[in-house]
Amino acid sequence: NVTVWNGYEKAVMDYRAGVIGYDEFKRQVDYYEQINTDWFDILCKNSFSHKHTLSLSGGSPNIRYYASVGFNDQQGVIRGEMDRQFTSSLKLNGSFDRLQFQFATQVSHAYKKYTPSVDGQSIISYAYTTSRALPAYNEDGSLHFYEKGYAGAAAFLFNMEHEMATTSQRSKDYAVTVTGNVKYRLWDCLNVEGTASCTMGNLHRETVYEEDSYTVTVLREYEHTCPLGGEISTLDTRRNSWTARLQFNYLQEFGPEARHAVHASLGGELSSSEYVTEEETKRGY
Repeated sequence: NVTVWNGYEKAVMDYRAGVIGYDEFKRQVDYYEQINTDWFDILCKNSFSHKHTLSLSGGSPNIRYYASVGFNDQQGVIRGEMDRQFTSSLKLNGSFDRLQFQFATQVSHAYKKYTPSVDGQSIISYAYTTSRALPAYNEDGSLHFYEKGYAGAAAFLFNMEHEMATTSQRSKDYAVTVTGNVKYRLWDCLNVEGTASCTMGNLHRETVYEEDSYTVTVLREYEHTCPLGGEISTLDTRRNSWTARLQFNYLQEFGPEARHAVHASLGGELSSSEYVTEEETKRGY
């Protein structure tokens, strides 16, 4: 069932109900008939992404190193959105008569900014489903607000550009990974290998609906759960994991031209993963 009328249909309903006269009805009809709103053009943009990497490598015949830093900027198709990531890595490899080793460190930091869903609908979905006969701006160039929701006390003024300006979702993600591998040859046929790795990270996400956003207006005027201010929701996830492995490798070749071989491995592994998540929603923000 239709609960709220907007645009041309609202003009017709108001005229039939005697709310407006014929002259005003004719003026509104003439105005709405030339409306052809391109919501994708208003809410979206062409996406331009760029990625940069700077690397350095060198060393000696026995020890080699590799270092790099990178920046990746992936701009979304929604206006005001961004996705940026910074990375760095350092690797050190060594190879000697009996000893081989490899150590590596990776660090990453990501920052993202998005527009959260509004009334359960994403920006792309809104642009795709909203009528082109609904104006985005008034005749004087100001934002056009229309009633959204349900008829009566549950219908509130809404404009998607205004909602995008008064809502946001930001996240920051940090991660550090350190790995090491050491292999030592005890005899020609036997070597021992140890591997260890550790990862630590933290994700912080913050979703904000400001005081004059549609979402908070519904909470304040209809649900009566946010008498003043806006709403902020935070999510924090801390993650820690590590792995340690020790392994003995036996390889014995025999026969003409070493056509035959006996291979055996014996080892063990320990690992641990921990995730701690905290969520909180505050109103009156």
